[in-house]
Amino acid sequence: LHEVGLRLYSGYLTVSQEQALLSLLKFHIGHILFKNYGQKSKSPYVISLATPETYHSEFGLLLYGLLCTHYGIKVFYMGPSMPAEGILEISRSIEANIILIGVGNAVSPNKEKFLNGFLERVLKGMSKEQSLWLGGGARFNLPKFQKNRSFNFVPDLKYLDGYLRELM
Repeated sequence: LHEVGLRLYSGYLTVSQEQALLSLLKFHIGHILFKNYGQKSKSPYVISLATPETYHSEFGLLLYGLLCTHYGIKVFYMGPSMPAEGILEISRSIEANIILIGVGNAVSPNKEKFLNGFLERVLKGMSKEQSLWLGGGARFNLPKFQKNRSFNFVPDLKYLDGYLRELM
């Protein structure tokens, strides 16, 4: 995806070509994730994937989902721009142990304030058996949330790989 961005920036790809490529990737990754959810898994974990409302980039989520399926973990893909209440309701109904929220690399102060409030609402609404993992490099109040035992920060795919390996 980084290479696609570079080629777009350099003028080698047009915005239309980029969107067509990303649509193809999204379709094929989505097919893998959907197929995985219907299969039996030996893993006791179910991970729900979403981005907070106003966060529309979903490719990080799709990559998280692929990595989870690699480890045989059942994944439920909710998609981008989900309100906290919707994430909680769906995660309860599918009995997700882990709620993985992808936020990309948003850095604006307005987004930071919103994200802090969003995380507080999700943590407050979770059951004791659930944990919240935040994926991406967005700015938020990390010291505050690290105090909560139900919270894990996953800055990139390498960290996610390590967390998933520990589950197994």
